[in-house]
Amino acid sequence: MNAQEFGTQNSTKIVLIPGNMMCWKQFEQVIPLLEKDYHVTAISTDGYDGTGGQGVNLVRRKRAEYEKSSPKAQKSLSECTGPSV
Repeated sequence: MNAQEFGTQNSTKIVLIPGNMMCWKQFEQVIPLLEKDYHVTAISTDGYDGTGGQGVNLVRRKRAEYEKSSPKAQKSLSECTGPSV
């Protein structure tokens, strides 16, 4: 997990938690507004924080393993989500 802090001189704290498959940078436009009055901590979870965590990579690896397990699995996944990355 990665945490970025802004407005650390302020005593009132706000923690910004991103939605699924997002990183703290989704808050870049609101952080300047908040940091004037608050100590803001914006987090990113593993795999979405640029530190090479396992989240996204693990999902991609597991999908590739599943696709290799049978042609039917590969066809099913491609119909739902498009080709693997």
